Amino acid sequence: MVAVPVADLRRLPDHRAELVSQGLFGETYRVLERSADGKWLCVRGSEDGYVGWVRTWSLARGSRAAIAAWRARACWRVDVPWLEVGDGGGALPFGARVARTGSALEGPLGRMGGRAGAGVKRASGRAPREGLGRAIVATASRFLGVPYHWGGRTFGGVDCSGLVQLAAQTQGILLPRDAGEQCLASGGVARLAPLARALARPGRGTNIRPGDLWFFGPNRREVTHVALSSGGLDLIHAYGRVARGSLDPLSDVFEPELFRFVLGWRRLPRTRLAISP
Repeated sequence: MVAVPVADLRRLPDHRAELVSQGLFGETYRVLERSADGKWLCVRGSEDGYVGWVRTWSLARGSRAAIAAWRARACWRVDVPWLEVGDGGGALPFGARVARTGSALEGPLGRMGGRAGAGVKRASGRAPREGLGRAIVATASRFLGVPYHWGGRTFGGVDCSGLVQLAAQTQGILLPRDAGEQCLASGGVARLAPLARALARPGRGTNIRPGDLWFFGPNRREVTHVALSSGGLDLIHAYGRVARGSLDPLSDVFEPELFRFVLGWRRLPRTRLAISP
């Protein structure tokens, strides 16, 4: 269980290695192996299956039963950019998982400062049928202006797939971590609807709903970027910073560089991932 506000996951067991993702407070991981010096653990995310190396002091370790018990209790998520919890707990990031006993918040190591209801929201266990896409876009819009940060998953910095994953998660949709994996979860590149079809239809993309996913890459074998449709050809994504853009050449926020690399779009997957703890 992540016992610090944000735990960096790296490609290799070295603090100089590439940052590939971040584990948020209260999220759980399965330990796969330990580094030779004992300072790093290779872990797999319980929710998205993502693998990376994390410092041992970032985690509170427990048995499979203890982890399952924590996941059952930690059904509240931080719903503000940063939640000050006091008592040396620092500030927890948006999306962090916490439990509660009465009005007190709890983490993997016990009670913390702060009160339930102040900056936390009960995690959604089921994706709503109506307004799902708009709710996801509304969450992503809260990140507008946040700088792009490769591997980031917080208001301090977020990458394209991290933004999509966090926004979908608030509505009970668990997506993989990377853009390529999110594309596969949507059916793969072969199932994407092409941009040309959207441009050719009357209304220019009116059949594309808020929350649909746009995928980009230099070729059909390599997905390098993902964006959320905010309706039609307009989108919101992390690209330099979290910003609004458009694939409509007539729009004031047209993205000519991305336009060249559009692979297509697809409805947001509505099923939860089956990842075991």
